[in-house]
Amino acid sequence: MVQRAMGWLGIAVACGLFGGCKSDPTDAEPLSQNDLPGAVANLVCDSLGGCCSSAKLVFDSTNCHAAESAQLRAKLNDMLTSAVKYDAQAAGDCVAELKKHVDCGSTESADDIPACGRIFVGTVAAGDPCTDSAECASNNAYCSTDSVTLEGTCVISVEHSPVARGKAGDACEENCENADSCGGYVAPVPVTGEPVVSSGLPVACFRTDSLYCNGTCQALRAIGETCADSSDCKDGLFCDLDSSICTAPHPDGAACNSGYECQSNHCDLDTGSGSEGTCAGASVTAQQCANGML
Repeated sequence: MVQRAMGWLGIAVACGLFGGCKSDPTDAEPLSQNDLPGAVANLVCDSLGGCCSSAKLVFDSTNCHAAESAQLRAKLNDMLTSAVKYDAQAAGDCVAELKKHVDCGSTESADDIPACGRIFVGTVAAGDPCTDSAECASNNAYCSTDSVTLEGTCVISVEHSPVARGKAGDACEENCENADSCGGYVAPVPVTGEPVVSSGLPVACFRTDSLYCNGTCQALRAIGETCADSSDCKDGLFCDLDSSICTAPHPDGAACNSGYECQSNHCDLDTGSGSEGTCAGASVTAQQCANGML
């Protein structure tokens, strides 16, 4: 449900992130629906204010907190209906993890935090009427609208149907981030203690098991090892397509083509030569700082 539910938090500058889902914190306090907008606004504005200060730009903290809180509260209220419930613990976990990653006011990293996708909980079962995909109870379901009657029904997405969780060496068909991201399934554990992969389901390799699919489930590639795509590499690395080697992100000043190639997650395409850009820290504008919001 991450992509269905995270739009309400989308008030970020472009700071493209690369990497797998981050692990959820275990000691976060629950956040009520009333407290969540203010908590997120504090993270956004404190982060944005710090960048404005470093850039020697005037920052309107009061306006930022007021505007962000109001905007988030309105979006939150729009999301919650009689068919969509609020998970206070997931909200607390989301904010606790987001605090580690918000950058110059950007909340884009929320898309990589599993707890942020669990704040809104759909309650409509597959086959029942719906008006929005967020209402559907299954992570793999969406609200399909009939073109004639315009009535919606929660249906299970074929693209995200359950998969068998492959082990190292198993023949595979796809990659999965984790069980939540593509309906992972493990058959009951037999007496031998080893889960049996169901032959009736497509086999996927789970990144949380440090595996990726390359015909068979194989260990994620380490720095200096060959790769075809960044999903082949361990967390924190990317696949340099010029050399087909898993590589550590570059420091500020290095040439880049995309943000995931940089330690700062930001590739400034206006400062490089030719079609390349330059790795640089996230930046803010005088207008963003003066307005107190993104």
